[in-house]
Amino acid sequence: MEVKGTAFLSKRNQIVRMHGQERWDAFLEELSRKQPFFVANILATTLIPVDTFLAFMDAVLAQFFTGDERAYWEIGARSADWALTEGPYRLFLADRDIGRFLAGMEQLWSVHFTASRLQLSFDGRLVEAQASGLPIWHGYFEYMVMGYLHRAFELAGWQTTVERLTPPRTRDFRYRFTLPAGET
Repeated sequence: MEVKGTAFLSKRNQIVRMHGQERWDAFLEELSRKQPFFVANILATTLIPVDTFLAFMDAVLAQFFTGDERAYWEIGARSADWALTEGPYRLFLADRDIGRFLAGMEQLWSVHFTASRLQLSFDGRLVEAQASGLPIWHGYFEYMVMGYLHRAFELAGWQTTVERLTPPRTRDFRYRFTLPAGET
């Protein structure tokens, strides 16, 4: 499995917005010494080996967040804040059509990853999110993506409760988001 450069670029933009270009440049210079892959410019179409990308994300977590893997949830929420309000995916929430929104979220998975999938199903007030086909479990996949999805529901005005349906650190994880009655 490879991660598309789009994921790297979105994290770069997020870090620059939060901490400034100078701090990002210093971080990337240090990272490039440890991970030579990042010496070259990363384009949206660049395919990054999954282990290299996850090492990058762990370095981001250590440098800019608390180092706690649960901070990936916050990273996902902050990504949604920008992408779904100012960024390229703001139309996903424009009409508050939950079916269209969920289809867009499934497509976003394939925008970032070359293998695996995210399936979202909706039944009344319940949205189930199932990630499958991941080569390994990592907090980035689970917490970042579920944090993004949870924040997206909030931005749409759909206040949800969140429940993990699989044991912690399960490679193919599943969550349930319950929307209050009358929210969709």
